[in-house]
This record gives sequence, structure tokens and C-alpha cells, in this order.
Amino acid sequence: MAWVNGWCLLILACGVTSAGESGSSTAIWQPAGERARTERTVVWAASDPAGDVRLRHPLAPRVQAGTFDLTHIEVASHGDELEVVATFAAPVRTLGVAHGSPIFLPTVDVYLGAGLGKGHLDAPPGRGFTVPAQAAWDHALVLSAVPLDLGPDVVGPAHLTAQGRVLRGRFPGVSLVGAPTVAYAVVLATAPDAEGGVRPVGALKGDCAQWDGSRCTLMGEQPPLLDHTAELAGQLLRPRELAEAGSPARVEVSVVFQREAVLTVAPIPTLEQPRYVVGALVTLYSAPGEPVGTAVVVSRLGDAATLQRLGEPPFVAAERVSLPMDAPLAPR
Repeated sequence: MAWVNGWCLLILACGVTSAGESGSSTAIWQPAGERARTERTVVWAASDPAGDVRLRHPLAPRVQAGTFDLTHIEVASHGDELEVVATFAAPVRTLGVAHGSPIFLPTVDVYLGAGLGKGHLDAPPGRGFTVPAQAAWDHALVLSAVPLDLGPDVVGPAHLTAQGRVLRGRFPGVSLVGAPTVAYAVVLATAPDAEGGVRPVGALKGDCAQWDGSRCTLMGEQPPLLDHTAELAGQLLRPRELAEAGSPARVEVSVVFQREAVLTVAPIPTLEQPRYVVGALVTLYSAPGEPVGTAVVVSRLGDAATLQRLGEPPFVAAERVSLPMDAPLAPR
């Protein structure tokens, strides 16, 4: 047993429980001893709108509309274990069987943190994104039967079942001390032979007729998240290679209009748009790249935002603006 940032983590041996489409289940592995008889307590739950899948999965056997469309996620504590229940817009289908265990089409990651400004910023391998400090996670619970080692704080289920539209995983030996203050979930496409056991985004149209890892890729913009809960929408998602290139990195947006203390900037890159919320503080830069002031976001519409400069005139003309990668958001 280990204590990390106020969380208690004990990892036991892992196995999988499969549930066929008829709803029957067969236990692949059962822990020794009797499950603690304590009350089941929901520690985090979130609903997610239907129809908001952000990437396109190429035509493939058993993939249908809603396969990766998360509608509800719940994490519950029951004695010395956690249970994660993910509900989708369509029935959960199996990709096949590996090592005697069923492999389900969607993979779901649930990230939990104590909100101490510490923890992990990089997602596990294959996910291709990082988060700012206020969204740092201490433990990741991965609903997948693919046997992978994704890091010391990433835990796979001891039991994984699917029945109807519900994917359910049990994590014995993982208990929380208090409710998490950071919690969010992401949905990925399972790919046993790909990095991290999940399907990457490709530059070309993917061919998934054989579900081959080198040819079957998602279509759209990085990272390879098909869906995620609203808690992550206000955080910065950026490809892992940008995180490794340097810290902090600047994503600059051009000033297209300015008059006295009012500026308009556009186009804001898609992955940056959730950061430009009302109240966010933005640094202004001159043409040579020198900082010339600070502004606050007063409104945003699509890929454009209106800013109000802080301070007193006269103002030095600004050519570009940026919100630092690792800067926390200003209060809304």
C-alpha cells in the first residue's frame, strides 16, 4: 500500500470478467476473500451530451454511431475498491479476445486528483495530451482489458464487464481518502497493438477493415480523444510533442483590430479556444516579440475574442497575444 498526495493506492492482481451480448457473465479472475460489505458511495459522476464525438472512426466491423459517444460516467467507492461505470449512446461491442479476455471497442480513462497543484501533467502513453497544473492527476483508472504497463499511477481493472450500453470496471485495492477535487474522463478507441493500447490519429484516411494498428487510424485533429467530459473542456489539450519541446510554450494569436484599450484577436486555434474564457488574462506582444502589456478576455465568439487592455494609455501597439501554456485560468 502506498500513499500519494493524500490518496491510498494498493494494486492487486488483475483479471477481467467478460459479459456477452446476452448479458451473461463469466468470471475470469476473482480475488481471494470476501468483498467488503460496506455502503456504495458515488464519489464523482458526470453526464456528457450525446452526439459530441470529436473524431471520426473509419468504417469498421461493429463500429456504429454512438460506439464512442459517452453519455454518463460514474466513480463509486465500495469498501476497499472503486467501481467505474461508463454509459454510451450505443451498445458496447467487443473487438475480439486477447489472452482469454474480451477486448471492448471503447477504452475509457478516468483521471482523479487531490487538487494540490501536484501530480501528473502528461497523460499515459498513446493519449497525446497534457494538462495545466490545476488539472494535474494523481491516479488514472483505465477501463480496458489490454494488458499494458502505462505507469505506476495508472491502474487497470481487475474485472471488466459490458452489458448493453454500459461498460463497468472494478478496481479492488484502490480507495480514496475524501472525494477527488479533480476528475475528468476521456474516451479512446481500443487498439491492442498500438502505443498505450489506443488508436492514434492519422494524416490519411484510415483502413480499419482488419483493425490493423499501422493502417487503422482516427481522422481529425490531435489528440486521439473521441469524447471527453466537460471538466476537461476548459483545460488546455495539446499534443505530447509540444509539451516535450519546451515549457512553457507560447501559442500566439494575431491582433486583427485595436482601438485604444480594445482589441480583437483571431483566429484562435481550436485547442486554445477553451482557454479564452471571459476573465482569462492574456499577454500582449509587439512585432519584435517583446511583451507590451496585459489584457483580459471580455468576450469570445467562435475563433475570435475581444480583449480589454489593463493599465492607462498611451498603449504600445500589440501585434500578437498569447495565454501561456502553463498559466492558470483567471476566475470566471
